[in-house]
Amino acid sequence: MPGGGTATATATGAGDATAPAVDAGPSAPSAVGGAETIARFSPASDRTADAATGERATADAAQIRVERRLARLPDRPGVVRATLTPSIPEGVTRLTLYLPGEVTAVTDRNGFERVGERQYEWTGGADPSLTTRVAVNRSASGSRIGDGDGYAFVDTGRWALVRVPSVGVGWSERAGTAASVVRTASVDGAGATGGEIAYLGPVEEYERSAAGGSVTLAVPERASLAAEPSTVLDAMAAGAAALRIGDRDEAVFVVAAPQGEVEWGVRGLQTGPDDAWVGADEPVDSADNVWLHEYVHTRQEFETTESGRWLTEASADYFAALLTLEQGRVDYAAFRDQLSIGTRSTHRDAVLSEPATWEGRGSNYRKGALVLGEIDRRLRLATDGERDLASVFAELNRADEPVSTAAFVESVGGDALRAAAERLTTTEAVPETWTASEHAAAFDGSPAAVELTALNASLSGPYRNRSVAIAAGDPPRLAERPVVGERVLLEATLANAGGSPGEYDLALTADGAVVDRQRGRLAPGERTTLRFVVDVTAGSQQLRLGGRELVVDGRQPATATVTDLSVDPAEIDVDGRTTATATVAATTDRPARRTLRFRIGGSVVEERTVWLDAGERRAVSVTVAATTAGRFDVTVGEQTERLIVGDPKTTTAARDDGPGSESVPGVGPAVAVLAVLATLLGGVGRRGE
Repeated sequence: MPGGGTATATATGAGDATAPAVDAGPSAPSAVGGAETIARFSPASDRTADAATGERATADAAQIRVERRLARLPDRPGVVRATLTPSIPEGVTRLTLYLPGEVTAVTDRNGFERVGERQYEWTGGADPSLTTRVAVNRSASGSRIGDGDGYAFVDTGRWALVRVPSVGVGWSERAGTAASVVRTASVDGAGATGGEIAYLGPVEEYERSAAGGSVTLAVPERASLAAEPSTVLDAMAAGAAALRIGDRDEAVFVVAAPQGEVEWGVRGLQTGPDDAWVGADEPVDSADNVWLHEYVHTRQEFETTESGRWLTEASADYFAALLTLEQGRVDYAAFRDQLSIGTRSTHRDAVLSEPATWEGRGSNYRKGALVLGEIDRRLRLATDGERDLASVFAELNRADEPVSTAAFVESVGGDALRAAAERLTTTEAVPETWTASEHAAAFDGSPAAVELTALNASLSGPYRNRSVAIAAGDPPRLAERPVVGERVLLEATLANAGGSPGEYDLALTADGAVVDRQRGRLAPGERTTLRFVVDVTAGSQQLRLGGRELVVDGRQPATATVTDLSVDPAEIDVDGRTTATATVAATTDRPARRTLRFRIGGSVVEERTVWLDAGERRAVSVTVAATTAGRFDVTVGEQTERLIVGDPKTTTAARDDGPGSESVPGVGPAVAVLAVLATLLGGVGRRGE
């Protein structure tokens, strides 16, 4: 179902000037622009829930960190204490916390004043905090207290399995601050949390690496596992490696819920991006594998329309059964028996695309799993194993819009396959289960598994040419902000870890528009690196590539400053040479450019454009041969120096220290200047246009 010390978890969220999500508060600041401040809002919603480990937070001076520290109140079963402590960076001038509806009281506040029904604004003091009481008991239907259908979250007074309260954050910042929000969660005393779900009480944590990420299993002292912790972790780690439907979560957190003390309304529940709980008495060697069912939910990045709602539970049920079979934990007969539940009379008249026909009977789980299995089998046979249902769900995970049944059918591909998928999902049609030999014919060959395994970024252009890190966040951003005139180069590494050749179709979109697309085919075990380029524009660009998102915050380059000017030698004779050297620097935190105009006697005689990285300095030199005697001001930008040119054939006081320049009969000042610069040598190395 979707859904012994201090434990801490962290997640990042970008500021967003949008309306708040459900329970983020009654209102949110509107987006305003101006020279002084900008108002922003980070909603507390399921899609930005806090479910990551501490290592996922990026070190950023402009991060607003909001810690939510939970503690049990043994004399108040059903209520926990949540202390909210924000860390406010320089550049943030105002901050408001939006409390969710389950907060029943604010018992202490330091540095905050109430400004709305559930809004508290920072008053500017040091070490601000809010201490609240939160009603945590929730039934499976989502109501605050049990209403007959059993609990989803509960505090018994002796221990608690709760959802971490969401908190909306609004703030104003000085222009150029670009603050983001990082929400952390911790348990005061014994307990564990992944950031979205928390267990309060004595608990043992077990961790296992899983296909580039990790899975943490929290086993409470009061829970009796039906399987060893290592067996549960083996199953989920193997599932992580085998389920190729897009990026894996960096850290998955699962609690083994104690059984027997409360009446649970569900056997397991996943909520937020990657937190879940599963009943401790659930077995691992069952085709109805709740551990893997909830793990599959952590891998679902897509949202659905009403007609596509069935896909969420159907895919979790089907993939959990298939992965359990492929891990050798059940035989084919058990797998087939599990799918055959979808053929029972309870589900026969259900139409998957019409929720009203299956709600209350679980047909989205049971009939949905059977239908997906049949579509998977046909797809493998039709493509000689090059495609399978996992590749379809990988496409759904990359979808920009909520997925409907029609969109799912279209992604299956092939006229005959689409016709079959449409009939099975939009009518009462019920497929029959297939035999073991039919299963072997379709599933024994390993299908293609083309995945984006790495994404690296670099900046190129006249200012700099170097790789740049992608900072973790929601969504991720470049660690260095580029400027207009640069390009972002993305290098995407694709690998086919399957046993059959597979095709890829990788498109780079910027704010929803395709800017580059590459297609190809990889043999089993083959890998390739593709390069995509996008020009930087002012403002934020939302890039998407192979299911991965990246925000590029472009800005205008700064103007470089001329910090010094020298003329060497400062006194020469006619036909002598001298060199004017201007030192130019990027004195701000961003790359800078400047067109240097070398002026002598007020006339521009040479122009050089310089591009500099942030903090870079460079000397630009021009060498001249003088043809006319006189006194001339040499000017570049903010700097001016004097050049004196004497005529060795006369005794004219060309080097007189008086003001102005020495008159030359028949030659006015502007003509004399041009004559002095009749010959120009030297230059500046350029980085390219």
